[in-house]
Amino acid sequence: LDDTIQTFSMEKRYICKDNSVVWVNLTGSLVRKLSGEPKYFIAVIEDINEKKLAEQKLIISEEKYKDLSKEMEMILDHLPGPVFYKDAQNHFLRVNKFLAEAHNLSKEELRGKSLFELYSEPEAQAYWDDDLEVIKGGKPKLNIVEPWDTKEGRKWVLTSKIPFVNEEGIITGIIGISNDITEQKKMEDEIRVSERKLKTLMEAVPIGISISNPDGIIYDINSEALRLFGYASKEEMLQTPAKNFYYFEEDRRLFVELLEKNGFVKDFEFLSKRVDGTTIWLSINSATQTIGEELMYINSFQDITERKEKEDELRLHSEIMTNISEGVYLIRIADGIIVYTNPAFEEMFGYNPGEMIDQNVAIVNAPTDKT
Repeated sequence: LDDTIQTFSMEKRYICKDNSVVWVNLTGSLVRKLSGEPKYFIAVIEDINEKKLAEQKLIISEEKYKDLSKEMEMILDHLPGPVFYKDAQNHFLRVNKFLAEAHNLSKEELRGKSLFELYSEPEAQAYWDDDLEVIKGGKPKLNIVEPWDTKEGRKWVLTSKIPFVNEEGIITGIIGISNDITEQKKMEDEIRVSERKLKTLMEAVPIGISISNPDGIIYDINSEALRLFGYASKEEMLQTPAKNFYYFEEDRRLFVELLEKNGFVKDFEFLSKRVDGTTIWLSINSATQTIGEELMYINSFQDITERKEKEDELRLHSEIMTNISEGVYLIRIADGIIVYTNPAFEEMFGYNPGEMIDQNVAIVNAPTDKT
């Protein structure tokens, strides 16, 4: 009215007859008389209610996105491995805290850098070639085990990479997620070393070695075990149940019973079957051991066939000597001491069983007989 503003435009809210509120864009102009005195006021109102509601929804959506983005960033920053988003030109667009700190940089400092600014050329080129496979091929690469050199030394990571596709369906970059498996890799390497040492030890000892479970499934054997049982290949013997190596089923049952009761078995002797059907006497020592979560039997066995045959032969001779009717005795030449007498000899001279042992032969010689 004071002639400083002729027209104006503003957004404001109006109240409808039903008390609902609507947004409008109000444009006003002041018309004056020739004398300059205000004559009347012209107002143009544009309904912008839908536009304002859409804007409000967008603001709310953006706030929610910001909150969600912050939450997602917090989650990514707490992951125990690198996470990154790169464009198709090999530049980092977004990284997590783990990856930034691994390069002694902040997340902001790492953004925009390429692999060639962080690694040696051979390493950077290897990583980039791998990324290009995903970008050009459009297919993810999952669970890649790869070395990762950091300020703290070499680490091992399990990496998955997937192409990032925009709304038009164009691949504009790559998303990578890695999990630090350095400790797992170290443990796996230690296990492999231990397994090699165990295998070397098993092959070095001159006795049969096997590892089996209570169900009789054999997991491992050494070369001596193959030789004892006559198998040509390790695979063939591993497919054979342990019970098949016992000539008498009762021996297998008793062996398992003792092992389950005591946790070990020492010098258990049994007649065994070889792959060609022949028999062999074995002495087995065994102990239970939990490997992982499974109970195992660690077994060692030796061929005692020759010893058992000699024992049988001695037993046979003893039976013969005991049952013949003629008297038989053995004396030690050095001092004439009696070391064996059979029942017929003892009875012949009126002695009790064993009474003549360790006596001089003179006890049975007449005074005039010096032999």
